[in-house]
Amino acid sequence: MIKEDFHISSSRRRPGSSRRYKRILAGAIPLALLLLCRAPSLAAVGSDDSLIFGVFPYLPTKRMEQIYSPLAARFGELTGRPVTLRSRPDFSRFREQVRQQAYDIIFIQPFDYVRAAANSGYIPLARWVASDKPDDLGNLRAIIVTRADSGVDSLDDLDGQAVAVPHPEAAVSLLGRSALAEHHVKTTLHVAGNHLACLQQMQVKRVAACITAQPPVKLFEKKHGVRLKQVYKTRMIPSSLFAVHKRVPAEQRALLEKELLSWRTSNPVQKTYLSNGAWTRLYPAADKDYDIVRTIWAEVGHADP
Repeated sequence: MIKEDFHISSSRRRPGSSRRYKRILAGAIPLALLLLCRAPSLAAVGSDDSLIFGVFPYLPTKRMEQIYSPLAARFGELTGRPVTLRSRPDFSRFREQVRQQAYDIIFIQPFDYVRAAANSGYIPLARWVASDKPDDLGNLRAIIVTRADSGVDSLDDLDGQAVAVPHPEAAVSLLGRSALAEHHVKTTLHVAGNHLACLQQMQVKRVAACITAQPPVKLFEKKHGVRLKQVYKTRMIPSSLFAVHKRVPAEQRALLEKELLSWRTSNPVQKTYLSNGAWTRLYPAADKDYDIVRTIWAEVGHADP
């Protein structure tokens, strides 16, 4: 069962001074984590001075811990405040927590940003880019993949077949569903729960294909030593993003933004995080960047966010 919460309390060392942070992010030393099976009240976690860092549940909990607990530690070093890393077992519950302004810092998918965060006091900080053209707002697209030995070579080949999605309201799921509708391809959707589970269902032939994104595909191929076949890629939208609540003091918001925007793959420590998503760097994010996401949300038959 997916754990609803995980926790890390950071040290209060000066920014950039922690050897421990570098070793963690480089993967040399495992991080001690306290796993909580049920979600206690937010007030019960950490001290009144703590920050809550929420990450939307796009990967299995263990993988999310590996990727984001070092970031929580770093954010704590920068702000001098303990940081609690948390998630929820599904998109809807995470989105509701965002609407309730339960998190101080978030990493959130674009559709949930416009639906829940934009009107709840969250300020965009940074979005990732996979190229050297950050002014091109399209950095996230869905891809539809299948096994290398399958007979599926196009969208038309999926007509009448079963297709898995990470979650019905995941960004890639919405993009993929939009593409299938545009091409008048009728499929039976299976909800896998996350990207890696989606790919696993496809690999064991429970479904014909999986709607996902490039970073999870790379993780899956590396882990299982396989090559998958891409049969379709959708239009692009701005990526998932980091945002911070306006209640966090302005000077601390500035420190967080400066840190995120300084990361490059040329730095071996920072490369560890960026390479998990096949990202080149992080770039300043603005609310207006996500207007195209609002448009697509309306196109797939939903009310305004």
